[in-house]
Amino acid sequence: MIFNSIEFLPFIIFFFIFFFILPWKQNKIFICVVSYFFYSSFNPSYLILLIFSTFVDYFCAKKIFNSNKNKINWLILSLTANLGVLFFFKYGKFFLENLENALSIINFTNSLSIPDFILPVGISFYTFQTLSYSIDVYRGKIRPTNFLDFTLFVSFFPQLVAGPIIRAKDFLPQLVRRTILTVKRLNLGIFLIICGLFKKIVIADSTAPLVNDIFENPHIFTSVDHTLAVLGFAIQIYCDFSGYSDIAIGLALLMGFRIKKNFNYPYLSTSLREFWKRWHISLSSWIRDYVYIPLGGNRKGNIRHSFNLIFVMSLFGLWHGASWMFLIWGVSHGILLVLENQFRKIIDFLNIKIKFSFFFSSLKIVFVFYIVSLNWIFFRAESFDKSLIFLKSYSNFFQWKYNLVTNKMLLLTVILFILFGILVHIKKSFIKTKIHNIFYSIVAAIMFFYILISWNSNNAFIYFQF
Repeated sequence: MIFNSIEFLPFIIFFFIFFFILPWKQNKIFICVVSYFFYSSFNPSYLILLIFSTFVDYFCAKKIFNSNKNKINWLILSLTANLGVLFFFKYGKFFLENLENALSIINFTNSLSIPDFILPVGISFYTFQTLSYSIDVYRGKIRPTNFLDFTLFVSFFPQLVAGPIIRAKDFLPQLVRRTILTVKRLNLGIFLIICGLFKKIVIADSTAPLVNDIFENPHIFTSVDHTLAVLGFAIQIYCDFSGYSDIAIGLALLMGFRIKKNFNYPYLSTSLREFWKRWHISLSSWIRDYVYIPLGGNRKGNIRHSFNLIFVMSLFGLWHGASWMFLIWGVSHGILLVLENQFRKIIDFLNIKIKFSFFFSSLKIVFVFYIVSLNWIFFRAESFDKSLIFLKSYSNFFQWKYNLVTNKMLLLTVILFILFGILVHIKKSFIKTKIHNIFYSIVAAIMFFYILISWNSNNAFIYFQF
């Protein structure tokens, strides 16, 4: 069951009818039951893993909090259990296949195999979420909560399968009492849901078929097609993932919960460092707080800082899946961040003053978007050989050959994305004015109209596979 499916509509209507009727304590139990039903709709057998993770981290956090000498042992148990399950289901087959290839070099031919499993939906998200709870209890940042609240925290269905990754310190205090639904909260929640559905159904899903065709068979398309496919994928993955996040945040808002935003106009970044503060904020901040800073961050010298950047970005890449292409994508971003950091240090050392005019800032935005979209090639391409075809086309503008049919459709999508961005940004001009609500209503009505006329499939969100 996905947000953009017909089946989700009666499900969410049923949920909110009882949500607003039940007393708060019974309501929390109801949310947990509904969340389990929602998750089991993908594959009932993997509900066992979610329950396992819930019990392990609840038990370990209690032991960590009540222990004086053995805290680290209980934390290790939590890390081992969660990461062990994640590694087995997500990376086990990939690891054994590469180990077998490595052993074949020395003529070791024993077959290493692992059964084929369907990757549990959302396992990377809820694993990181429960781990942050155990680690924060170990660090003394939070106290253990009761089992019902922790179960709700882990299984909360709006963000369960594709984020944003929420922190216990932000979410658990909101479970103390019911939050009254105000008109402002209602309007904002509905607007976010419509906005998310528009991004997914109208923009991402309309872009996907053309992008998929070109990435699957790049040899039969022109260099312009390759370039527009890369741009199209940059738009597709942003609208697909941020669309899901918008819907999740909107649904949570209608229930009285505030979830921090997961995207902050990342394609308007003027540096790669800024991009990673704006893109998938919940994951990048998680890796920063639980991996990058504990490794020393930028406090251990230049060489250590460079290593930390490349390591965490490699981890960022592998988090998305067991693939060398994801690893290359992460490593390339790490190297680029190191180069950007060194360039910034040279500018500071030479005491060069740069005037940040509107034109210069715009050029930086274009350049950063170009680099980011260039790296999306490794993320999307099915093989390294295919990625080289797109890299060559995307970096050599003199080879462009025009294909009217394909280019026209992709260009229309690009234009639609730009117009959508303009519409959303214009609203800032009307804040705290009477025109504000009218503008929201008009934009929401326009988007809702296009959602209705474009709603012809139930395409899964891209990040379900991670």
